[in-house]
Amino acid sequence: FLSEENISDEEIDKKVLHIIRNFPIVTHWTRPPFYNYLKKLYSLNKNLPDVKKIKLYLSDIPFSWEEMTTEKYRTCLKKEIARRDRIMADRIISKFHEILSSADKRKKCLVIMNYRHAFGNIKNAKGEQADNAGGYIFEAFPESTANVLINTVVDVPKEGDSHEYVTEPAQNGKWDAAFKVSGNPDLGFNFEGSPFGKDSFDLFPYDTAIRNLRYKDVFTGYVFYKPLKEHFFSEYIPDLFDTDFLKEVNRRRKIFSEVYNREMPAYSSSYLTEYNERKARDYKESFKYFDQLIIDQWMDIKKICKLIQ
Repeated sequence: FLSEENISDEEIDKKVLHIIRNFPIVTHWTRPPFYNYLKKLYSLNKNLPDVKKIKLYLSDIPFSWEEMTTEKYRTCLKKEIARRDRIMADRIISKFHEILSSADKRKKCLVIMNYRHAFGNIKNAKGEQADNAGGYIFEAFPESTANVLINTVVDVPKEGDSHEYVTEPAQNGKWDAAFKVSGNPDLGFNFEGSPFGKDSFDLFPYDTAIRNLRYKDVFTGYVFYKPLKEHFFSEYIPDLFDTDFLKEVNRRRKIFSEVYNREMPAYSSSYLTEYNERKARDYKESFKYFDQLIIDQWMDIKKICKLIQ
């Protein structure tokens, strides 16, 4: 798809929807970042000469819903999900070795991973290497790997309940306040040698050993890209559902419910209408709340001066 030329906007949408409908190991995926990414990457490639076109390799567990049965799905989950990070890392490492030995002049790759999959070579509460794809990649290429965190929000244990979490800015808004004072520049830097790198790692509160690390122990660098009030969640892909795909999703839901022994009623035809009439759900207002209440608590100049000291 990414190398095709002279196809219409309608054909682009059709091809991207086909990919989005068939790539997830779950029954379906309604969040649009990967959908938007594919469309933007195609747009970029069509304006680049062949030697500079971006090549995209998927790294998750190889999977297809085609001819999938309950027993096949159960086997896949049992054998592969538990090893997911190892499988992802092996696929990335193998592909990068191919790139290094190829005639391609560019010997680099950008690995885009979500959340803890990108954590570096760290240990878990048992004192073992944490099962993160990023850690395995560091192990394979220790001298040429760096992992970079983009500014984001974190889950914080709810007061009085260690099993419930609330979403807040990293470091309770301290970092975002520092950038706000500086005019919110788009900026990147290494954690090593930075006061940010010395802060306790609060991005993953579920493992005490990891929680006791500092940011420089987990990530090489940090990129601040726009203040949180300009970030948003969304969960809507235009025209994702049609009659045929609704039927396929219900087939998948039946398999899923049988494997997990959990009732998942079939979607009715009204779901298709409701989904396609729904506008993209975004939560910009909740991030503005962060900006107004949590980040601004640091804006007292005395607190900023103390932070700098």
